[in-house]
Amino acid sequence: MSSSLPTGKPYSRLDAFPLDDSTLFETLADAEEYAANSPIAYHTQIIGVTAEDKVYMIAEDRSLIPLTGGGGGEIDATDEDITLLGTDLGGLADGATIPEGTTFSEFVKMVTQKRNAPTYKTPSLSLSGTGTKTVEAGTSLTPTLTAVFTQNDGGGITVYKLQKNGMDIFTDSVLGPHSPTAEIIGDENWSFRATVTFAAGPVKNDNMGEPCPAGAIGAGSVSSGNVVYSGKRNTFFDVDTKTAPAATSAEVRDLTQTMLGVEEGDQWTITVPAGTRRITIAYPATLRDVSNIAYVEQGNADYTDLAVKNIVSVEGADGYTAIDYKVFTYITAVPIPAVMTLNVTL
Repeated sequence: MSSSLPTGKPYSRLDAFPLDDSTLFETLADAEEYAANSPIAYHTQIIGVTAEDKVYMIAEDRSLIPLTGGGGGEIDATDEDITLLGTDLGGLADGATIPEGTTFSEFVKMVTQKRNAPTYKTPSLSLSGTGTKTVEAGTSLTPTLTAVFTQNDGGGITVYKLQKNGMDIFTDSVLGPHSPTAEIIGDENWSFRATVTFAAGPVKNDNMGEPCPAGAIGAGSVSSGNVVYSGKRNTFFDVDTKTAPAATSAEVRDLTQTMLGVEEGDQWTITVPAGTRRITIAYPATLRDVSNIAYVEQGNADYTDLAVKNIVSVEGADGYTAIDYKVFTYITAVPIPAVMTLNVTL
C-alpha cells in the first residue's frame, strides 16, 4: 500500500469574512482593545473597522492611525494632521506630522523612505617647488613650481595664477609646471602661492533621484599654501694650524665648516684634533657675541674669554654683497696635545 502526502493547496475564503480574524473588527473599541492588548498585534499592522468603514494602522505606541476617508472601505487619505508624539515611525521622526489629506501610498513612502541629501566636496589646490628651500644669500635660483588642482565637486579651471610675494608672475587658463626666470636671492624670502578660479560644479541627485542643489559648489576660487625659498648668511667655523686670524672675506669663506641661518641661542659642537693651533668662528655681526664656549674634557670649563673678536666684511655666495661678520679666534701658544671637544652656544 502506497502512502503519500496530500498536495498542498492555498487557503481560500468560503464566504465574505477575512482569513485572519485579527484584521477586521466590528467596532473601533474592539480594534483599540486588540491593538492595545493582543500579543499578536504588531506595529504597522493594517486593520479594518466595519462600523466606521475605515482602515487603521497600529502605531508603535499601539494607538490607531486612521488611513481612510470613508466610503466603501477604500483607502483614501488622512482626514486630519497626525503628529508623532514620543515615537519614531519608519522614516518619520518623533515630532513629524503626517498632513491631512495624505494618501495611503504617500504615507507608505513617508514611512519606508527617507530623503538623504548628497554630499558636496569643495576643490583643493596644492603647490610644490623643486630644489633646496634654504640657500646662502647670493645663490641663483630657478625653481620649478607645480600646482595640483583637485576638482572634487566644483567646476573646471577658468584662471590659474601664480604669485611671488603677493605679486602676479604667471597667469593661464590651464595648470602646468612654471619656472620663473633665474634670479639671485638675497637676504630675503621668496613666497610663492597659487590660486585657481573655477566654474560652478554640477548639481547632484539625492537618494530618490531628484536634484538637490543645497550645498552644491558654486563658482569660486581656491589658493594653495605657500612655498618659501629663503636666502640666509652662512656661519663659518674651522680648526687648523694657522697662527693668524682670518682677516678677509676670502679667508673667512675658506673656513671649511658652515651652517646656514644660525640664530641666537643655537648650539653646536666643534671637535678639535691634536696639533691644532687656531679655532675660528665667524657669523653675521647682527647677532650677539658668543655666549659660551665650553671645553668638555675639562668639565665644561668656559673658554669664551680666550677667543678674540674682530669684525670682517664677508661676501655671500658668488661675491654677493658683503656684510659685517664677527670673527672669534682662539690661537694656542703651542699645538694642542690631545683632542678637545668644544660646545658652542651663540
